[in-house]
Amino acid sequence: MGLKKFCRNIAYLTKNQLSKKENNFEDLKFQLFASLYEIPIPEIKSIDETLDLLINQNYSLCRFGDGEFLLMEGVDIPFQKFSQKLSEQLNKVLSCSQKNILIGIPETLYAPKRYLNEQTRRFWNTHRAHIIKQISPFIQINGFYVPAEVSLAYTHYDDYDFESYFDKIRKIWENKEIVLVSGKGIFDKLKHDIFDNCQKIDYVIAPAQNAFEEYDNILEKILPYPNGKLIVCILGPTATVLCHDLALRGYQALDMGHIAKSYDLYKRKDKLWSNDDYVQFYKQD
Repeated sequence: MGLKKFCRNIAYLTKNQLSKKENNFEDLKFQLFASLYEIPIPEIKSIDETLDLLINQNYSLCRFGDGEFLLMEGVDIPFQKFSQKLSEQLNKVLSCSQKNILIGIPETLYAPKRYLNEQTRRFWNTHRAHIIKQISPFIQINGFYVPAEVSLAYTHYDDYDFESYFDKIRKIWENKEIVLVSGKGIFDKLKHDIFDNCQKIDYVIAPAQNAFEEYDNILEKILPYPNGKLIVCILGPTATVLCHDLALRGYQALDMGHIAKSYDLYKRKDKLWSNDDYVQFYKQD
């Protein structure tokens, strides 16, 4: 980028971005960073728009967060060891352009939010530039993405209408028959059940740690269910790949990440769990 164009961008961003209440200094820094390095910024729907799509249309959902990005780079995470096959599958899903599959990436990568809690803000301020450069080759500008935070709003945001948020999420499976794919023992630790408004739940239990090593067995347990069943996966990075494969087979499959844990925290009026709690939550009993 030429110096003249860069200076014009600074003048434009200073005039237009700082005047908006929802933008802050972090927004401005990112916009300048993106402008300087000519980083493409994809369209990312809001959480509310994403929930409307999931409620009213037959979209599947695959989500990417810091854990998936680490695995794509060859790094283990607490409850999933790196494997080359998993890394390749995550790359494939992030490059997906299937019209019936929503790809969730962290909204805060491209649009820093004023209402992020301090812990989340520090994390993304530290890692934003590296992750954007890592995933830019996979990002497609022609379509749109959804926020990976769709299942994390309660633990990521300080200022949000959480009551409406959880009410809307629960409408996705209200009075439906679902297949819930989750790690062993996960729901034993929760007091409040976000799925208690389903008509019927069938459970597919998988390992709570290193679930991807049992990927073929997990998939085989799901495939006998008819396509009319809604598949909800709470299984870390394995769910990202699994929901993609199920969607290609005609299912509506949703990678809902930490939503059950977040709802339990919300109902108990707790907010965040420590890293030790986070790891313990996913340990197999």
